[in-house]
Amino acid sequence: MLLGLEFPMPVSTFRLIFGWIKEFFYFLLFLLHMPFGLFWNFQRNPGKGRPPIIIVTEALCRPLLYFRLRANLTWAGFPVYVFEAGNPLRGLREKARRFAAMLEHENIRNGIIIGHGGGSLAGLALPDAARQRIQHLIALGTPFHGSRLYLYLQFIPALRDLAVGSEYLLLNRLNALLFPSFTPFCAWQDECIIPFNLAYFGQGRDLIFDEPGHFNLVLGYENISTIVDFLKEKYPLPVPVALAAPKTAHRAEPAPALPSPVKKIPPGKKRSSGTGKKSGPTKPGKKKKASSGRNKRKRR
Repeated sequence: MLLGLEFPMPVSTFRLIFGWIKEFFYFLLFLLHMPFGLFWNFQRNPGKGRPPIIIVTEALCRPLLYFRLRANLTWAGFPVYVFEAGNPLRGLREKARRFAAMLEHENIRNGIIIGHGGGSLAGLALPDAARQRIQHLIALGTPFHGSRLYLYLQFIPALRDLAVGSEYLLLNRLNALLFPSFTPFCAWQDECIIPFNLAYFGQGRDLIFDEPGHFNLVLGYENISTIVDFLKEKYPLPVPVALAAPKTAHRAEPAPALPSPVKKIPPGKKRSSGTGKKSGPTKPGKKKKASSGRNKRKRR
């Protein structure tokens, strides 16, 4: 369920507690997937009829963590690419250059970026040629204004650009508005963004889930269903022309009437009238006068 900033947020205490319990298990899954995710750097799932989607991973995350989101998007008919931006030794500028090369290599046209956390920020530094290949940027739990949590982790290049007041954010934060469409999603509370109000992009664009947790955004079933339904409504399947055209009943045109056969009269015979009386030839210049009923009685 999505909530807007202009409305009060009626989230029950039970839902918040249950959401944090799920987030705890998703965080354990995040820790367990890191050694196994080293063998999956790039994944691609084919689809039919809808624009391609590129999932850009969070810092320190591997493509394996997005198995549920990738599967649901594939079932909906979207071609899905997963770009690994979780290398802790690369900054966001280096990831943006690699991301642009990937878009050109795969020949992405009218693509959709779904960036998780810092993955969305990597797409903000794309060059203009690569940005023109993207029609929609969807941000999930992205610290557009930074996070104080990363102030103490600046020795990691992947997290240095996510800190509050970083040069990268000051220069590229508003580049999100250069995309034709831009939709930021955020959780009810995010443990990776401190304080939480830094998660809002502003301008009334933010859509807020009624569940807490940073990893719940990409692993929670309700959140994934909401994202997929949002994309299916915005990018419906193209209808074939044969099905889109209205079916009109084809009426059979009546066959042309055949001319009535003309009876040939042999020479020497006169054409008889329809009353059965033989009408003799009339002299030219004279007309027959119709006799009235009185004249007939006098003759009798």
